[in-house]
Amino acid sequence: MLDDDVGVAAIDRRRTGRVHDQRVGATAPTQAWTTVAGGGVERGPVGIDECAYVCTTEGGLHAIDATTGERRWQASLDGHPVGAPTVERKFLYTGTSEGTFHAFEVATGEREATVSMDAGFVAPPLITPNGWYLFLTDATIRNYQPGHDEAVIDAPGRALGVAAAADGMVYVATGYGTADDSLTQPAILAIDETARSVAWQQTLPAADGVETVVVAGERLLVVARGQVRALDRSTGERAWDLPLKSVTDGSDDDQTGGPHQPRLAVDAETGIGVVSCWAGQPVVAQFELDAPTGFDEQWTHSADTVTPSVRDGTPSGGVSTPLVFDDAIVVCGPGLRLHALDRESLSTRWTVPLPVDSDRPLATLTAVEDRIIVADNHGGLHAYQLTG
Repeated sequence: MLDDDVGVAAIDRRRTGRVHDQRVGATAPTQAWTTVAGGGVERGPVGIDECAYVCTTEGGLHAIDATTGERRWQASLDGHPVGAPTVERKFLYTGTSEGTFHAFEVATGEREATVSMDAGFVAPPLITPNGWYLFLTDATIRNYQPGHDEAVIDAPGRALGVAAAADGMVYVATGYGTADDSLTQPAILAIDETARSVAWQQTLPAADGVETVVVAGERLLVVARGQVRALDRSTGERAWDLPLKSVTDGSDDDQTGGPHQPRLAVDAETGIGVVSCWAGQPVVAQFELDAPTGFDEQWTHSADTVTPSVRDGTPSGGVSTPLVFDDAIVVCGPGLRLHALDRESLSTRWTVPLPVDSDRPLATLTAVEDRIIVADNHGGLHAYQLTG
């Protein structure tokens, strides 16, 4: 059995975005440090055990001390990394578009193993307490479990880069053809880890793919074509749809290029879902998981404070997946600003700007101890010390 404490490019193994036992105070955090990891960061940092781990576009893997911002170690991946690294307590795993799978010791960066696959990676490896899942360009999912031979699971298309695991099941979104990168009909696959086969498959109403797959109790939540869809985790049957039209209405398509795909986090303990998107201005909305008839409350950041990019003079697009703390929501939005919202009222607690030389925040924030770390796609990592 593998360690249950697994980081999969999110705060926890189920990719819910929830951060336990931490508080976001009413006072704005102070900037602790800024460092440059290398080239652009691949889908944001992953934080665990007082360290942030990032893959960069020039083929580097970096371990950054969350307290000081100093580099603990770095390694070469001999290829282009696909997504963020996958971290469990003792080892860190990455895959490259050239088809190389790497395992490193978390503490030292020592290379534990390198394996060449017969196809390239299209998503980061997913590690569960039961085994490894590798998502490849030939539309197969390779499963490795201690004491068993390799299992090859055929999928209707390439993985879209998002997957989640819970209770002996793995859920993965697919939607790309095998011969090229053209989109096909997206689907969600549920893989039974004991049988090592597909338990159910459900198509999704999205021509442009799926951005988010989140486990929420007995439901699986996905964001597809401007709506949140809830599926029964046991059967794949649709439970409900929550249209996001109220969020994306009024966006200026000529200026923004259309609403960006919403990003989702959930707090299954309280039955609350949080969605963020960029629809002419950054938007964060909160809704009830069991009664998704509309948004109870909605917060928007006024457009006149969206700062133009220092590089090209236009607003920086994209909004991060929200971090759901015990009593607050933190999101990074266009204009290079980090926002904290009160969980009860959705009122703004504080807003802080990122450094002026940063640009275009990525889709992933992480929390390490009492720090929030955000990356930009020019290789910058920026840490903010929470005040309690």
